Amino acid sequence: GEGTLSRVVEPTTKRGYWLYLPKTYVEADDQGRRARRWPLVVSFHGMKPFDNARSQAREWEQEADRFGFITVAPELRAPDVLQQFPLRTVHPAFKSDELATVAILRHVFTNHYADPSNVLATSWSSGGYMAHYMLNRHPDLFTSLSVRQSNFSASVLDAAATARSRYHPILVVMTQNDFAGCKRESREAVEWYAAHRYVNAGWIEIKGLGHARTPDMAADFFGRVAGVRPSRPPAVLVRRQAIDGNPEGLAFFSGKIPEFQSPPPGRCRPNAVGPSAARNAAAQTCSGRESERTRRPRPDACLAPARRSTSSESDAHAAALARPASPQTGPLTAQHPRVDHARHRAALPELRRAVPRRVAALRRLSLDAKRRPTLRRS
Repeated sequence: GEGTLSRVVEPTTKRGYWLYLPKTYVEADDQGRRARRWPLVVSFHGMKPFDNARSQAREWEQEADRFGFITVAPELRAPDVLQQFPLRTVHPAFKSDELATVAILRHVFTNHYADPSNVLATSWSSGGYMAHYMLNRHPDLFTSLSVRQSNFSASVLDAAATARSRYHPILVVMTQNDFAGCKRESREAVEWYAAHRYVNAGWIEIKGLGHARTPDMAADFFGRVAGVRPSRPPAVLVRRQAIDGNPEGLAFFSGKIPEFQSPPPGRCRPNAVGPSAARNAAAQTCSGRESERTRRPRPDACLAPARRSTSSESDAHAAALARPASPQTGPLTAQHPRVDHARHRAALPELRRAVPRRVAALRRLSLDAKRRPTLRRS
């Protein structure tokens, strides 16, 4: 990429994350940064040691430069060969990743001009567990979701909270020759969102690819959702071919953005314009004002100046960031326990034995997927 990639440590949780600022952001002065929107991409990495936060940030560099996305990749603890897999419970490492991600978002909003009204949760591989979870538990922070060849676990989601994110735009990307486990859980995700009546959820299956990285699919989706246009044509997306999907997913893939359905009159509208505190206030009052993401973006949307928050909204946003967590959720900036280096060293022999076994298992799954006939939508 032509922007700036750096590793940052969030001060309250001491958790590291990789931050990519696009070229246009780096080159702009303070006035230029204030004059437009900078949508935020939060990418959750897959299982270590096969993937990590830096790799996620690097793979988003070109798309971030094309669209002007600020990109964040938190360093997660749960996606690891030594942790629970498949995920079935919110274990301590997974919970710590949730708290760290919330703190990281607050840190980014405080120090950069990221747009809190356009925040994408995206993932690759086992990072999907966290991406689905964060949209389910924090729909006020994340405004859309696009998972790519990702895992899914309904057992960690709260079905009672679905009303808060039912109108968020969602895209589930699958590939023809992906690992059988990822394809199965991706289809479980599609079924789960349909069963809970998500109205702006699309899915698509891409021909030929295996467990490949496809940030271009998520970037194009988010660009259309956020109403920003790329600075140059895509280099990879034009070579993608869809072999299956629902009408919403296929519409996105063909370059058409559907009219997002809005909540019925009298119900709270998600994703109102403005800082997160202002969005929450708008949701509580149900003012009925149409959300930006429920309208078709204008052709010159990326050139239009951003709606800047008023001083009262900024004060409310700052107060929201400083507000202590409720007793139900616990402290969002809790300190993590000290690292037990002796225990980690003792676990190294098992890790060296586990990695070759996991690689062999993934190869067997890939061969099984290639032998099976492609599932077609009836």
